[in-house]
Amino acid sequence: MGKKIQEILSGAEDSLDRCRRGLELAKNHPESKIDGLTDAIVYGRSVISVLQHLKRKAHGFDNWFNKYKSKNETDDLLKFLIDTRNDIIHEGKISLNTHLKAKEGGFNLPRDSGEYGQPPEGAESVFLGQGGTGWNVKGDDGIQEKHYVTPPKQLDVSISFPNPPKMHLGKSIEGMSPEELTGLFYDYLREMVSSAKQNFTPHTKRQ
Repeated sequence: MGKKIQEILSGAEDSLDRCRRGLELAKNHPESKIDGLTDAIVYGRSVISVLQHLKRKAHGFDNWFNKYKSKNETDDLLKFLIDTRNDIIHEGKISLNTHLKAKEGGFNLPRDSGEYGQPPEGAESVFLGQGGTGWNVKGDDGIQEKHYVTPPKQLDVSISFPNPPKMHLGKSIEGMSPEELTGLFYDYLREMVSSAKQNFTPHTKRQ
């Protein structure tokens, strides 16, 4: 038996909440920014996929969904982040530019490697760029992973999407950071879920 309407709406809310938590992680924890953005974008896109399960369940779904489908396919921001999600799924990583700026006094490796704190077990070297900064760590299986840390105080580290969108819902985008752009995506999805609940939540009939 297929899922009921309320179960589908609850699933969409769960994906939306995971999108929100990923966004908060990206905003508040520099060492986990890439993980947070990845979660926000992937789970954000899943909100749309989950809601599409209403197609054979909810009366009037096609008329309701078509207005969102049109935006998803034509809006600069939505197309960009949906394509970014597809790149993550098929290529295994999110494409970002890293911008590094040394503060007064400069930053030098290996001289300032101590600013990264105690190296984790298996640490082989320090990296700069690739979405942040931290340690290259080799696991017991020989696979190297990146262990991101809060940037040293001598460095300003920021990231950006390559060729980010300039327009969203007919308006110019002001904040261009990945967190701000993904935040606009979240706001759009939040409105979409709210509209779906308003239109399709089953109402118990009174006796």
